[in-house]
Amino acid sequence: MSNYPLTPQQNAKIIYDNKDFYLYLTICGYSSGTKIPENAFACGLYSNHNIKTLTLNNIGYLQSSAFKDMKSLQKVTVNCDLKTIGEDAFAEMDRLRSVILPAHLRKIGDRAFRG
Repeated sequence: MSNYPLTPQQNAKIIYDNKDFYLYLTICGYSSGTKIPENAFACGLYSNHNIKTLTLNNIGYLQSSAFKDMKSLQKVTVNCDLKTIGEDAFAEMDRLRSVILPAHLRKIGDRAFRG
């Protein structure tokens, strides 16, 4: 199985919702082994937007702090064979209320959902 690195610039798709002006982010990987690297969406371009919903498709691994500090994120849906969530991957998200994870998830790192 090949593991392709995923970068926001190459694979993030932002969809605007006309009703409430929040952003919806969908990330599609190349294969089920696709990794989202450390700090890929944390504390930068995406953390400052009003991203309310995140959907992951065809992603195998979330490395440390991948989505840390996305303050307006409220819902995460994983539609793939996610195997590992790294430490602090979704940390510092005060508004996060709903997380839908696959049943076969193998590992959730320390402080992965620390608020």
